[in-house]
Amino acid sequence: MLSTNAAPTNGGFPRVHICDVPIHKLNADVLLHVFTICRDIEPVSVWCISRTSSRWRKLTLEHSVLWTLVTVDQPTIRFLGSTHPLAWLRTWLSRSYADQELDIAVDLHDVGMWRDCIRPTAEDMDNVLLELCYSAYRWGSFTYRLGRQYTWASPGDWDFRALIAVLENMKSLPLLRTIYLWEEEGFLDSALQITPGLLYQELQPKATPQLRRVSLGTLPHSRKSGTDTCNVDHLSYQVRQYTVPRDVLSLLRTYNSTRILQLSGWSGVVESGHDGAVTLDNLHELQVVPNAFMADVLSAVDMPCLTRLTLDGRLIPYNEEVMSQTAWDPDGKSRYSTSFLDVLSLRPHTLFLTCLVLYLPLQSVPWSSMANFETLETVTIVKTERDTFWSNCPSNLSMLYEMKKPGDIGSRWCLPQLHTLTLQATAGGKSEKSALPAASGWHRWQDEAKALFWPRWLAAKENNTTLVYLGISVIATGIKIELRQTED
Repeated sequence: MLSTNAAPTNGGFPRVHICDVPIHKLNADVLLHVFTICRDIEPVSVWCISRTSSRWRKLTLEHSVLWTLVTVDQPTIRFLGSTHPLAWLRTWLSRSYADQELDIAVDLHDVGMWRDCIRPTAEDMDNVLLELCYSAYRWGSFTYRLGRQYTWASPGDWDFRALIAVLENMKSLPLLRTIYLWEEEGFLDSALQITPGLLYQELQPKATPQLRRVSLGTLPHSRKSGTDTCNVDHLSYQVRQYTVPRDVLSLLRTYNSTRILQLSGWSGVVESGHDGAVTLDNLHELQVVPNAFMADVLSAVDMPCLTRLTLDGRLIPYNEEVMSQTAWDPDGKSRYSTSFLDVLSLRPHTLFLTCLVLYLPLQSVPWSSMANFETLETVTIVKTERDTFWSNCPSNLSMLYEMKKPGDIGSRWCLPQLHTLTLQATAGGKSEKSALPAASGWHRWQDEAKALFWPRWLAAKENNTTLVYLGISVIATGIKIELRQTED
């Protein structure tokens, strides 16, 4: 709040002394904490802070850690200027001091939407990237996202000395733990000579001994062939429209020690045969888009230790071309095919899944395929509010509350180790009609669910060595229901 004792100026407005504003009365430790939060939300804010008052400027310049998150994106260039980006970039780097680890982010994913007056030239951006690479030995993380629309130079205008210098500095990245490289799909010719694809091509395992997290998005080229592998814990890869399965498998061989794997995107390329199977001995968690391309890739991947699986169907496009290459039923009865889980169940080693998460907007739940994974302990199903799944629930959970038919192999109940089932509804569009029960209908829903699941709960009480108690949670806007049957 402003001081009420401020004297009016000639214009009729009170004159406010900076020292009267409460935030300026905070001690240095609290201010540094506030500054750090501001910096993490918007990195260029540290520049604004340093220009607010002499005290704040002195404080920011005395603490170099505030300058270690170096970002080149639209907000930064708009504030600091695009005419001479090297000037402010060098100042930024110098304020971080040479002994501080750096987090670098160059985000040009939306550069095609920038106004010409703030968009730096391709030559300037190459120089910016070169300047950043001079500090590559200090990088703790590096993000580089590149969109289209850099067309102000041709390869004949390139200064290859800069490119050689960049590649030379990329040979030693001793502190790098995280890297994220992304190019807009369809990005073929760039006026920039230093692109995410180029940097990835030249990135060598021996140069990154601390690298643990790698995210790659629609890069046009794979790594140069070699036998080196990387000791990475977390790998995320988004395929391009014309990616072939053998390229993905080659990537997985390079990062075969990964513990967490995320695969997204789709490709219309059909390829017969693979170069051999890939074994991911350390993989514990997989998140994948359930389309035909990914099913083809994973058919050649052995994951003996996989325990957590997420099928994310939220971004599967709804058009005929893509539908022909994704896991859709041809007869239209079910817009999601159960074949994806069936492919995963046919492994050289049996999968002992304990956690399954399904993001299936407007697609049927593959109950029969889920039954193949008897070790499941938790299942989460996420649906939009307008999905007819909700209007048929809980009667459509019959696989869980009905006993198996006589003669079926195994336990008399499906998924006997399942102790938590979570059903989550996500908000749909404002004009879309919700299929969820009305507020007054949830009590009836609970009564019906309790009646249906009572036989299973009773069986768990009588024989809790082979069948565990199943709890059900329902989460929707303004609603949270917990159905639990205790042993008493």
